[in-house]
This record gives sequence, C-alpha cells and structure tokens, in this order.
Amino acid sequence: MKSKSLDELPSNDREACQILTSVGGFETATLISLEFNADALAKYISMNVLLYNFLAFIFVGFLLDA
Repeated sequence: MKSKSLDELPSNDREACQILTSVGGFETATLISLEFNADALAKYISMNVLLYNFLAFIFVGFLLDA
C-alpha cells in the first residue's frame, strides 16, 4: 500500500481521515482489520471518541481549576 497525501484522496476519504485525526487514539491495525465490518468499526470509533472527549473534559476542567 502506498501512502497518499490528503489532497490526493477522494473527498469522502479525506473527510474520514480528518475526523480520525481530530479525535486521535486509533490503532491503524484495528481500523484496517475492521474495514469491512461497518458495525464493529462504528463501535470502535465511537468508543474511542467517547473516551477522548471524556479525557479532554477532565483535562480542561483541571486547567480551569489551576
């Protein structure tokens, strides 16, 4: 598999990459292994988004208290 820049990707793939990048914390191997299992992929992403948002909330609260 050859890597591409975001500009070379179709718009839907570019949007998906931007979402994944903004949330962070994803394992590439897991994303690839779930590529053809939409339900499991959605569950994996949503679990990571919830965890990321929770940690961000805690971190911001900590900064506001400091």
